[in-house]
Amino acid sequence: MIIMRLTNLFSNKVLPHSDLEGGHGQSFFLEINGKNLLLDVGASGKKLLANMSKLHISVDSVQLLAFSHGHYDHSQALPEFLAARSSNLIPLPTYGHPAMEEKKYAKIAFLKKNLGFPSKKMTPELRSRCEFHLQSEPLEILSGVWLSGEIKERPYHSGEEKMAMHLKDDGSSEIDPVKEDQSMYLRTSNGTVIVTGCAHAGLLNICRNAKELLKQPIHAIIGGSHMVRFTEEQVEEVADVLKSDFDSPTLYLN
Repeated sequence: MIIMRLTNLFSNKVLPHSDLEGGHGQSFFLEINGKNLLLDVGASGKKLLANMSKLHISVDSVQLLAFSHGHYDHSQALPEFLAARSSNLIPLPTYGHPAMEEKKYAKIAFLKKNLGFPSKKMTPELRSRCEFHLQSEPLEILSGVWLSGEIKERPYHSGEEKMAMHLKDDGSSEIDPVKEDQSMYLRTSNGTVIVTGCAHAGLLNICRNAKELLKQPIHAIIGGSHMVRFTEEQVEEVADVLKSDFDSPTLYLN
């Protein structure tokens, strides 16, 4: 049975009267059966490290790191986070999709804004502090803790952005399907707890994948939903299908 504590280290908004710092992006610190795991790191190393300090969470206490996808608001803090760790630690097991470092950008009129992984800031010395495990298939990284891998089947609406592009292998660009988007699934005695980064694959598609993989009811969903540009009808569909097909999970969405 999983014994878990989850702390949201980095998010768009903070609670009123909190001294934590908010910013675009996401980061979760999970304490699971004596292991400390970080899912995503957010867009600002300064804010991430400040929040960890205020919450009395040591950067050296993190034992595993996983990325939901490669967008900057989930990965940009990585260089600062790694630099803040003691240099004598063993390389940090770091999990992600093989495509998480591909070039991504937002196209606004004639302007391009980089949306991708901070590859240029990852010096050889910083990279040596990570032990990268890149996978596109489901992977159990701890007992009862799964990464979904690439969610290829997306019968429901996904969270694609018309302005978000990525470079294809032939050098051309297209609307980014964010194929590397993955979520974390926690097998608990109450059912599956899904922790998402941005849910670019689509919340319902993620639920479908989780239920097929772990074959138990979905108890709760925590994290980003990427439904900000959904129509009212699409939002209602998500609500209806969560009730009818996916066990009416408790929602903690941001």
